[in-house]
Amino acid sequence: MEQFDERQKAIRNKIMTKAFTLAIILLCGAIILNECKVIEIGKTVSFTDYGFITFFILILYVTLSLIWKDAYVGIVNAASIKIALYGFSVLSILDMDLFIKHRMEQAPIDYVVLAGTITMIAITISLWLKKKDWDN
Repeated sequence: MEQFDERQKAIRNKIMTKAFTLAIILLCGAIILNECKVIEIGKTVSFTDYGFITFFILILYVTLSLIWKDAYVGIVNAASIKIALYGFSVLSILDMDLFIKHRMEQAPIDYVVLAGTITMIAITISLWLKKKDWDN
């Protein structure tokens, strides 16, 4: 028996197409802004870090879209829902703890770490908000 129906496959295809387009727009936009000297990416954040931040934005977009449209790949039964909820919750708490400790040491903000922390927190909140739909 197949795990996903045609509706879920169509939703996933549409989301992935939009994410790929978003990646191209974000990266080309950064190159254009950098070349036109509107924003100099090398001074505040390196282009590699900008790539990682873009990657986190894409992960966040894809994951939240899949969760809210009930086409998330990993959540197919009650056990996987609990693993996702509690796993992401623990990872988010650890990620926030590390970020806060890093800031308490008065270290400069690492934008890649910040993007990762925001991604984890947003996914966790989204999973907990959708939990009531899955319980029914």
